[in-house]
Amino acid sequence: MTWDKYITNASPGWGWIFIGLFLYSFTIFGQNLDSLALSLRTETLNPQQRMEVYDNLVTAYWESDARKSLDYGKQGIQFAQKQNDDKWLLILYNHSAMAFYYLGEYDSAYVFLDQALQYAKDVDDPFLTGNIYMNKGSVFKIEAEYPKALAAYFQALTFFKQAKHERAEGMLLQNISIVYLLLRKTELAQKYLDQAEKIAIKLQDQENLGSILLSKSQIYKDTDIPQAIATSKRAVKIFEELGSKHHESVALSVLGQSYLEAKAYNEAAQVMQKSFAIAQQLDYPTLLATQSIQLSNARFYQGQYMESENLAYYGLEKDSSNMEVVHNALFNIIRNNMYLGNLKKAEDYIDQYYESVQRFATVNYQASLLTTHSEYTIVREMLDNGASGYLIKNAMAAEVLAGIQAVYQGEIFLSHEIDVLMKKPAIQNIWLTLREREMLRLISDGLTNSEIADKLFLSPETIKGYRKNLLLKLGAKNTALLVKMAIEQRLI
Repeated sequence: MTWDKYITNASPGWGWIFIGLFLYSFTIFGQNLDSLALSLRTETLNPQQRMEVYDNLVTAYWESDARKSLDYGKQGIQFAQKQNDDKWLLILYNHSAMAFYYLGEYDSAYVFLDQALQYAKDVDDPFLTGNIYMNKGSVFKIEAEYPKALAAYFQALTFFKQAKHERAEGMLLQNISIVYLLLRKTELAQKYLDQAEKIAIKLQDQENLGSILLSKSQIYKDTDIPQAIATSKRAVKIFEELGSKHHESVALSVLGQSYLEAKAYNEAAQVMQKSFAIAQQLDYPTLLATQSIQLSNARFYQGQYMESENLAYYGLEKDSSNMEVVHNALFNIIRNNMYLGNLKKAEDYIDQYYESVQRFATVNYQASLLTTHSEYTIVREMLDNGASGYLIKNAMAAEVLAGIQAVYQGEIFLSHEIDVLMKKPAIQNIWLTLREREMLRLISDGLTNSEIADKLFLSPETIKGYRKNLLLKLGAKNTALLVKMAIEQRLI
């Protein structure tokens, strides 16, 4: 039995997402999906083969029918539970979580990934554990939870290095670079892209090399548009030859963005129309939503304001849970109506758009604390899980020896820099908008999301977003702690 990789793409807002997923290559049977499913009804399979069949059906239906993928995942999990097979439970929970991802049901994806991590504690396999953290990071990434995404990715990187799995490491490095691109940290993005490219060339990994080319084209777009177009075209050709429709759709979208930068609006619309058509065939909500927004952009610059507006509404309908989709869709709805002279209609969406801007402001604030937050979280989690100390990788020899001696004597030891970091006081001056303070007061009064939505004439999804951002800003784990901190810090 061998390991192989499977990458899927979605493109939120201006950028794109590459999700690294791994699965068992099906080496026992060489059958099509229908005959593979039929084999589950026979008695010819031993338990290991049966669980492998379930898992292959889960991963095979990710793109074409995520509900069917999830059904097979749940059946496989039930069977694995009867077998008391922790390793297969880990794999099936991990892969089934990504079916939820395809469906845009991110909360359920987190639940399944957390369950997979529970089984990982009893399964000594760093590759599998790293894969769970990578997938968790990718769900964080599509929800624009960039600090959490990076923290999960760097945890995954540690496990992949331990497993000595270069292919996984290369794909993960590229995922890390994309987060830095989304954060507009170009130098860091370039650093990790270069590392990923070396691995892809060494392993002759065309699929990952194509993904790297897309990332590089985003960097070139700010400095050398002709190079960005040429690089995107190379990526499109790679994915066409590989027959990877998801990748091809995203590559065409990135090429279209480069054409927009070059003010070649007709060329942009042409490739984005093709990208949108592929997304319609695949019917993956997030991919379809984001590609409709990209085509909406092209139609706006062509002066086709009605079609641009309709595409923006379509994107909202397909995936209203994705923060960047909502943000960009609202922006397109407003500007199209302004050009059409429908100023009252444009004004109706201003409040919602302002709220989306505030949510992005929160994300950027989190990003400004990225390094400290991520390192603090990782160290705290390690200590809570029983670690006896933490040394930075460039610690002096004397400090390493002191650490060994301290741990040997039963003490906790931290490098000087880490010790200072862990002793820093929590941030007290928390800035909240007037709307956020009002929301905090209503939450403190015990109102549910639906009740608050009715009171403020907003959607329950918008209220859910506010609640999540307040938890992030105050660093509270749940609503009870949120209310307690709000009272203690006199925020209400």
